[in-house]
Amino acid sequence: MLCIVGLDGRFKRLNPAFEQTLGFATEELLGAPFPDLVHSDDWETASAEIAKLSTDEGPRYFETRYRCKDGAYKWLLWVGTPDQSYQVIYLAAKDTTQSEQAEDALRESEHSYRTLAENLPGIVYRVLPDQNNRMIFFNNKSETLIGVRNKDLVGGEVCSIAPLIFPEDRSHLIATVKDAIERESLSSGIPD
Repeated sequence: MLCIVGLDGRFKRLNPAFEQTLGFATEELLGAPFPDLVHSDDWETASAEIAKLSTDEGPRYFETRYRCKDGAYKWLLWVGTPDQSYQVIYLAAKDTTQSEQAEDALRESEHSYRTLAENLPGIVYRVLPDQNNRMIFFNNKSETLIGVRNKDLVGGEVCSIAPLIFPEDRSHLIATVKDAIERESLSSGIPD
């Protein structure tokens, strides 16, 4: 999406991508105030960036939500450069809605996982499938059950699951983990 906005915040020119992305006809937006499309929660960010673009050299980068004709909102990543001689700001935007939705889903999934893991009565851990099987998560219940502090396990002194496993069980566990990683790699198409 490309547009030219006057220093007064009104659209002066727009390319057809605006209509495709937001649903408004070009005629509906020409002369309209740029900030009228900004989500109320993002108003401060957008207005601050436009104010800076009105006085600075630029370019400036910012991401905010914009209203579509159907009332929905899309995330747009903007880059703007002012041209003081013409009293305008040149702006380009990319629709990042799907990326934002994916990040929200990932954050929610991570929160659910951590909540579940912290409330289970047993030990829950995650290791990186590398040569050292480094710890990246150990639930707080582990401190009570095995007497090793969480901060020593995740990025700390111990930093590996191997020393916490009985020596006679270690090779079986390592083989099980490797088998699970290989099966996951094959089913997801991830190369070794």
